[in-house]
Amino acid sequence: MLRAELREARAGIIGDYPSRRRELLEKDRTWFMRRAGEWRRPRRIPELDAGGTRVLFADGRVFEHQGVKLRFTGPLFHWVELMGLRCTC
Repeated sequence: MLRAELREARAGIIGDYPSRRRELLEKDRTWFMRRAGEWRRPRRIPELDAGGTRVLFADGRVFEHQGVKLRFTGPLFHWVELMGLRCTC
């Protein structure tokens, strides 16, 4: 009995883990696709110019001021989001 259990454990077959894993991966995929759809839509918070103060989104832009050039990258993702896992802390 113990050998069979060890063989299953080494193969990653622990109870209904494979089906639960597939279920979680599908939920995460659904969550990610919905999230990606939201990212494709126009920004919810508009850039604005009020009272002499300009508020801009820096993502993917280059700004130059008095000979100093600042380049901002586009949005970066957390590794766990790319792996389809989320922290449930």
